[in-house]
Amino acid sequence: MTCQKCNFQNADSAIFCGNCGTKLIEQSAKPHKTKKKAKPLWIMAGIVVVAVCAVLVLYNSTEKVQLLESITIIPGDRVETIEFEYDKLNRITKFSAYDGEGYCVEMITLTYFGDDLVKKVSVHTTYRTYADGREEKIKDTTITKFIKNGNKITETYKYDDGISTYTTYLDSDEYPVKQINKYKTHHTTTYIYDGGELTKILDDFEWRPDVTEYKYDKKKSPFYYCKTPRWYLIVNLIDFGYLSAGMLNNIIYNNDSNGGATEIKYEYDKAGFPTKAKCKWQNEYSDEYYEILYKYK
Repeated sequence: MTCQKCNFQNADSAIFCGNCGTKLIEQSAKPHKTKKKAKPLWIMAGIVVVAVCAVLVLYNSTEKVQLLESITIIPGDRVETIEFEYDKLNRITKFSAYDGEGYCVEMITLTYFGDDLVKKVSVHTTYRTYADGREEKIKDTTITKFIKNGNKITETYKYDDGISTYTTYLDSDEYPVKQINKYKTHHTTTYIYDGGELTKILDDFEWRPDVTEYKYDKKKSPFYYCKTPRWYLIVNLIDFGYLSAGMLNNIIYNNDSNGGATEIKYEYDKAGFPTKAKCKWQNEYSDEYYEILYKYK
């Protein structure tokens, strides 16, 4: 054992140095350094993949949701502006239509129970002005109840002169495929899709069968993030082609065999949503042009 003071080499069993008498201190062995093994490349690659996926998930979860707040029709024949309100689940709870003078001509409220749409109240208002300057508001209210049973939606409308029942059948994605109307004159509406896009609607009216065809762009429709049931949007709002209601993309062309054809050209924001549309409607008698302005929240 080496003396820590004079470096004299003593026996291993010695307690004091034989040269200087200093008490010897036992020296512990130096720790053996082990070389860390490098992680296999496949583990490193896995870590990178997981990190990338985490970034993508974070990006998608923070993607900005745009909901259609209003549209303005320039010029408008009856309705100039339609405004939309939503609940916390991004479902429409109310939309109101205003004429060119700012009067509310129609207001529709939607009520949900759980995931299902169960009720619609539509109030149509007519404004009358008399020669003596008096104004009168005449309101007509229609209440609709929806009952969902599997892939079938039953709608009951209450009118002043009776009750109308519509039965809508849905596919596995909750798109409407057929609607049967039982009120005075019965008729059936059939919805045809291709790759998730509505391409054709067939109405078998006894006096005038009707076929409407649709074409789309590849951009986001104003209702892209809207969570109102697709069947309701398509059945009730698809006639307003510039809304592309219920669809993920925008209608750029629709041709109604009895009502004429409409061509729509859009301007888009950076997220791919339409901000402006130029519409041309034409039939065998005339052409009409109008513009749509879209506002989001």
